[in-house]
Amino acid sequence: MSRREINTMILGHNGIRNKIAKEWDIANMNILHWSRELEKLSKYFLIDCQVRRDPCDFLVFKDITIGQNVFFSKASPGSRWVGRTIRHWYSQLGYDIKNWDQFREAEKKNISLTEITQMIWPSVEFIGCAAAKMFEGYMVTCYYHPSISKNWNVFSHGKGCTKCSRERLTCSRDFTKLCGLDVPYNIGRGLANQAVIIYLVQFIIVNIFNSF
Repeated sequence: MSRREINTMILGHNGIRNKIAKEWDIANMNILHWSRELEKLSKYFLIDCQVRRDPCDFLVFKDITIGQNVFFSKASPGSRWVGRTIRHWYSQLGYDIKNWDQFREAEKKNISLTEITQMIWPSVEFIGCAAAKMFEGYMVTCYYHPSISKNWNVFSHGKGCTKCSRERLTCSRDFTKLCGLDVPYNIGRGLANQAVIIYLVQFIIVNIFNSF
């Protein structure tokens, strides 16, 4: 993926997360950061040339959990394939789900919400994607970390970005309802380093402000 496509994917996801956090009163929705490690994993998955989901739900160690979204289309992808992919996943919400409680009830009824759930789950922090032409069409896959846990207690009700975790001490300037800094997509080398760097930067900023 090009830098422009990566930025579009990140902005699209965070735009939707910001909208959901605002309209559904989610106080602890994290901003997503790009992970080169998850991007590489997406590329390796596509090399396998199978239209399916990855059965593995962890990366190296079982405490580094991952989730996956997959989109396959036989239509010509064109230059706006990233936007088409995001819209396809977002469309799973439909027009009937307007808050977190309705979303939870839909999940209980086994309505297919896998992709949108990955996109808007509050505790998710990182994303990495890749795309490839195959089977006379194109396929897009994104990995997310951490994976959705189905632990509904991860949701905190309230005004956006008012109940953030210790690892996300500040609010985004671009997406004001999301917890976390706006950082370049290529920061760090791997999930562990990225998480540590982001946490340290946020910790320093918060302590500077508290010192005044």
